[in-house]
Amino acid sequence: MSVRRIKRPLRQWAEQAGQWLGRLDAREQALAQRLTVLTFHRVLPDARAAQYPFPSIVVSQSAFASVLAVLREHYHVLGLSSALAAAKAGALPEGRPVACITFDDGYADNLLLAAPLLQQAALPATFYAVAGLVGTELEFWYDVAARQFAQLNHAELQRHVSALVGQDCKLPERWSGLPDWMRWMKALPPVLRDRLLKGLPDQGPDPANRPLDRVMTVDELRQLMAQGHDIGSHSMTHPLLPQLAEPALQEEVHGSRLRLQQWLQAPVEAFCYPNGDHDDRVVACVQLAGYRHATTTAHGSNGQAFDNWRLRRVNMDAQRFMRPNGTVALASLRALLSSGA
Repeated sequence: MSVRRIKRPLRQWAEQAGQWLGRLDAREQALAQRLTVLTFHRVLPDARAAQYPFPSIVVSQSAFASVLAVLREHYHVLGLSSALAAAKAGALPEGRPVACITFDDGYADNLLLAAPLLQQAALPATFYAVAGLVGTELEFWYDVAARQFAQLNHAELQRHVSALVGQDCKLPERWSGLPDWMRWMKALPPVLRDRLLKGLPDQGPDPANRPLDRVMTVDELRQLMAQGHDIGSHSMTHPLLPQLAEPALQEEVHGSRLRLQQWLQAPVEAFCYPNGDHDDRVVACVQLAGYRHATTTAHGSNGQAFDNWRLRRVNMDAQRFMRPNGTVALASLRALLSSGA
């Protein structure tokens, strides 16, 4: 049994005990007049979610419904732009903490599976779209990299890496699997990463999964807007922005906003840094492009002195609140929601 499998029941038992002792209530009260921004990526059918290669960014349909029920009971849920305006004015709702729901990447499951549950719960969300992939058959580079990794062992990968980018490019001697492969790929210069993605063996996407794995179309983004949700930019192609030279950075940040606004015929005020990666140069570019706020992957809630361009979030990692039998540990879910206190 893995260390993670051992730790999860122990942690959930401690969180259940904390609920009995009133600690979760105290943590939620500590979030008063702070803003908790939640990060989601994928909502998939329960059986498919259990097999997804990136477990920290997928939530099953049933688990997402449980999250929304807990939010309705314990939080005021506002749209992100509305919440930020209220926070700046010192006018956040009282009595319960305030939370905002965000979705990164713009997969079709956001509209097909997540949006109906949001509509049933009457809760708003912000969806960050990768403009250059909207309405295309293009895939996110990390989905391709994960599929390629699953087809090759370490020695085979090293052989292909050496042939494609040179003998001096070495994989780590030891690694734990896909997470290490993804970290290694992210650290590569973009030109080398692109060369590997194009050159490594790849059996292609599973046609059975494409209806949910594709990126949304323009019409589908408009449907989300019509349901009361906000659309933000997640760049043009989801690169690691600090790695880019100035012309490419401008296209990713400013170009994506112009394209989304042209499609939606509405202002696009929200930006989300791909992979959370940003530096002062990237932040300045986002400001000059006309966005009003931007989210990171830094963990935590946002107090009265929050930075509009470096908003912290809480990643809704289902591994933190799902029991091994696939049910939701409600105390653990509340503990994760309030973990930014």
